[in-house]
Amino acid sequence: PAPSGASCIVTKVAATTFLTDEGYQAVLSRHVVDETAAFIARVAREEFGAVVTYATALQEMAEKPPPSMYDIRALLASADWLCTAGNACQPVPSDEPLTNEALQRFLAFGNVALAAEFLERAVAHFGGAVLDAPAFRSFAAAAASMEAVASALAARPAWASWDVSAACLYDGGIVSNESLGLTVEYACSQTWFNCGSLPDDCSEDLGDTADYVLSVYSNERGAPLPSCYYKGALVFSHTRSVSAACIVTGDPKTTPLTDEGYQAVLRSGSADKASIFVRRVIAERLGASV
Repeated sequence: PAPSGASCIVTKVAATTFLTDEGYQAVLSRHVVDETAAFIARVAREEFGAVVTYATALQEMAEKPPPSMYDIRALLASADWLCTAGNACQPVPSDEPLTNEALQRFLAFGNVALAAEFLERAVAHFGGAVLDAPAFRSFAAAAASMEAVASALAARPAWASWDVSAACLYDGGIVSNESLGLTVEYACSQTWFNCGSLPDDCSEDLGDTADYVLSVYSNERGAPLPSCYYKGALVFSHTRSVSAACIVTGDPKTTPLTDEGYQAVLRSGSADKASIFVRRVIAERLGASV
């Protein structure tokens, strides 16, 4: 056998084996998706001078691996999830959704300053404002996943000030549909309400839908959603302003005229409030008066 330090030995280790078809087949023989992904990422980095900016695409390629190095190179040559560090496809901190996929794109470029700028938005999402910049930069440099970031921020580290009332608040500003969609999915999975029965006025706009299901959850449980993180993304646990049309409250004058709105009014135990709600139903739905 060749000496252990020989430089021309094909191994099954993705990080060190040759970027040849023999090396690739050796890695494939292990049937370990993460190792296959690591090998493909090496090909992208060492042969194309590129980095992976969309980890899911790399994972999907590794789960159904190309049969040969020739095929890997052909696929990577046209892959839209590869970028050369420093070119125009470098992610922009203010534009990316607060998801793990986006964080991984920043980490792939190895630019701590960009990652820190992106993660400062995550701090704000949790109601925080950075006070100790060096400490925060160290935190950003060590970030490995959005789940770990969310867990750390939920503990309110001392390098920031924290406004609990602003944590995970949906302020109605520009947010990604992905975060709003996951917010709705998470809230619907936690409440008795059938999210397939949304009132028409609150089902066309995703923000209105999020307001409705979040407020239903809050009225049911007496508290907002317990987490700001769900399925790889930062989500919302609080609705927009309580005056919004699709927010269920115990106020009979403004709550939606739905069973959820009615139940919220009934929880107040006030006959007068229940009467006001019923009068609204008669006037607005039946066009009549008492």
